[in-house]
Amino acid sequence: MCSRLTGCPAVALLLSLSSCGGRALPTPRDAPVIVPGQTHAAMQIVEVSGFEVLEVILGDPEDDEAVPLIVALHGRGGQAVWPQPVLLGLPVSVRVAVIRGPIASGGGFGWFDLHYGSASDEQMVEAIGTVTDRLAVAVNALIARRPTSGKAIVYGFSQGGALAFGLAVRHGNIVGAAFPCAAWFPSELVPVPMTAPAAPIHALHSRDDSVIPVGAARGAVEGLRVSRVSAELHEFDGAGHMMSAEMDAQLHEWLGDAVTRAYGDPPI
Repeated sequence: MCSRLTGCPAVALLLSLSSCGGRALPTPRDAPVIVPGQTHAAMQIVEVSGFEVLEVILGDPEDDEAVPLIVALHGRGGQAVWPQPVLLGLPVSVRVAVIRGPIASGGGFGWFDLHYGSASDEQMVEAIGTVTDRLAVAVNALIARRPTSGKAIVYGFSQGGALAFGLAVRHGNIVGAAFPCAAWFPSELVPVPMTAPAAPIHALHSRDDSVIPVGAARGAVEGLRVSRVSAELHEFDGAGHMMSAEMDAQLHEWLGDAVTRAYGDPPI
């Protein structure tokens, strides 16, 4: 089954990857919730650097135990639901920060008013660059907020995927790995020179995506490789501008590997 972040009313901040089901955000600012497939989960909604964030602790870490941080970035029109199957059953305890886009868009929220093909290259570069750098401040604050092992691990869909590209390329000092899904990235946003090495990027895209053509993702990855960024694109069939079960499974595997590597690393 495929899921689309921009079209399903139950789709949300966190990627709705295997289905459009989930639990809406609770009204209380601090609300424990048991998540199937995990020993324990504690959830709260906080404001960090001007963004509203759904913060979830998965597993059962000690209060002062440093665990990996996963940052999730939704697509245009996303809303907030929990749980998300792609994050269940990870091999170690983790903290998940689901950051909500700052503007209203399509019945949900977005990161900027533009979408692929709707504006000039210059406008798109400015929009993605501005929000990427704002998000970097929030990610840095999230890392400092609780004990965190290693750098942040970022994934995102569509608009959120473009920002995942941007965080990896422009803020490799705080990001350890990025997984953009159904996304693109302007090469003009690669810093010259880079102040820190970019994080490795593993992107996913469906070949029949008509919203953001796979050629845009191919071009983005090729441009990053020219700039000596470690980037690869994994292509799939039949998902359109969605995530298929096969793509979900690949992302889950990558996230599991990333958090396993990060677990036990010293804070940055």
